Amino acid sequence: MATYTITAQNGEYSGEVAGISFSRGVGEAVDPAPNVLAYFARHGYEVARKGGRKAAPAKTEAKTPAKDGAPPKGDDSSDSDKGE
Repeated sequence: MATYTITAQNGEYSGEVAGISFSRGVGEAVDPAPNVLAYFARHGYEVARKGGRKAAPAKTEAKTPAKDGAPPKGDDSSDSDKGE
């Protein structure tokens, strides 16, 4: 059974987010679904597994090049600065 401490950016927040109750900016989750932990990580909450280990970062989609060789969408590199 894994327990996680989730800390909100607003240290005064008390309420519920994604089914987790928060009091003064801190919530605790016992065996939450992986998508719940990913949600909090994506939205800037600190997620730590009790026992001192930080939770694994949320998985992100890998950018893969298009079949035509074009850079992946969202890629910051471009040919426009090569002087062509």
